[in-house]
Amino acid sequence: FIVKSLPYKFDTFDISRDILRIPDKLNALESFAGRIWAFSDSKIFKIEPNTFYIEDKTIGIGCLHDKSVTVTPFGMFWCDKSNLYWHNGQTILPIGEAIKAGNTYSWDKVDFSNIGNANEIVPTSSGGQPPIVVFDPSRNCVLFIFRLDSNDNRYAHAFHIPSKRWELWETQGSNKIFQ
Repeated sequence: FIVKSLPYKFDTFDISRDILRIPDKLNALESFAGRIWAFSDSKIFKIEPNTFYIEDKTIGIGCLHDKSVTVTPFGMFWCDKSNLYWHNGQTILPIGEAIKAGNTYSWDKVDFSNIGNANEIVPTSSGGQPPIVVFDPSRNCVLFIFRLDSNDNRYAHAFHIPSKRWELWETQGSNKIFQ
């Protein structure tokens, strides 16, 4: 369920009117383009915030967790297990085809089965660090930061927005990545 507060009264709720049932378990919520975007593992719900109803639903695309989505001046970026995405304000664009397969650091090599608690930014002994999506405004890049279980290094697929080009960045050692 999502409950909204009364206008200009952020600590007051009328749950008899301002409650919306979402048919899936949500991983992330984000505000973008005047709407609320609710993400599950395999669905996106576009919610109109004023009249509070599900305006649109996209099936087959989801989001890993709340740190796997970010909003930038260029649009909204997020990732799921199968791809990386960019909503430019008009449409959803899958942007990860160039890095999905091919080498040791491809998106298909990230082990999503042992992510553990999505809210744990510091990796646990039982699994890897959940992918984190952050915006670097000085470089106009979106970073999709991930950890491979084979070592303690963190990697980032950096998407340069103006040129639509990918780069691979690496950090050495067990650095903690926070958003």
